[in-house]
Amino acid sequence: MAAQSGVFASGPAPSQEALRAAQGQLMRDPTLQFSFGKVALPPATHLPHWLEVVLRVIGRGIEWIAPFWAGSSSAAWCWRC
Repeated sequence: MAAQSGVFASGPAPSQEALRAAQGQLMRDPTLQFSFGKVALPPATHLPHWLEVVLRVIGRGIEWIAPFWAGSSSAAWCWRC
């Protein structure tokens, strides 16, 4: 391994065999692995009603303006050709 700036290690680089052995040991240790079955899922969250209303209005506005917007941008693009 080449020396890297910002890495604070001293001594010679470990061999590939030593790295593989260390990785194997870490992978076999069940205390270091994630265990999602032991943690309760968080409760479902919902948006406030006022925010749902605002987002619904914005979405309807986008649906209304999208055909005009797409048509005008494609027409402007073709006009420049």
